[in-house]
Amino acid sequence: MQDRFGIYLSIETSKGTITIPLERAIERILYDTHPAYLPTAERLCQILKSKALDGNKILTIKAVDQALKLLVCNKRIIEVRVDGAVYYAWPLRREDSFTFDL
Repeated sequence: MQDRFGIYLSIETSKGTITIPLERAIERILYDTHPAYLPTAERLCQILKSKALDGNKILTIKAVDQALKLLVCNKRIIEVRVDGAVYYAWPLRREDSFTFDL
């Protein structure tokens, strides 16, 4: 399944890798994000769309390890890394955690 951007997100977990269209991933991010952090989530989605328009075909999401989940009291966070620096991090509603390396 291809989305209008023609780009996919590859989600790497301990159980394997899943590849989903960017548009679907953006919908999930916006749905999962706590309302207090929605502006930041929207900014993340703008970054993802921008990367798609730059010609990147696959962006990778890696699952954050259990130790990090415990450090944030089992609340899900997303880290957005640009050139190795953490750009955003915030808690989400769901229990899984992901890292976006851009």
